[in-house]
Amino acid sequence: MNKNKVNIIIPIYNSYESVIKCIGSVIKNTPKEEYNLIIINDNSTDERIINYLLNLENKKFDNIFILHNNQYLGFIESIN
Repeated sequence: MNKNKVNIIIPIYNSYESVIKCIGSVIKNTPKEEYNLIIINDNSTDERIINYLLNLENKKFDNIFILHNNQYLGFIESIN
């Protein structure tokens, strides 16, 4: 196990197509043992986003963590 994993933080708010491309690209092009993917759902209102994230959670990746904000916080507050 690589002890020097990179944390990739992706705050999201809607933009379903962009989210799918971004997360898919990270998963496809980055060796799993080299990163943790932290996805922050900033209270997206698009049901497709919510379903996509639930699907990811159900796959139980050991390096993907999904957080859900209860209210919209914006980019800066979400990543902090």
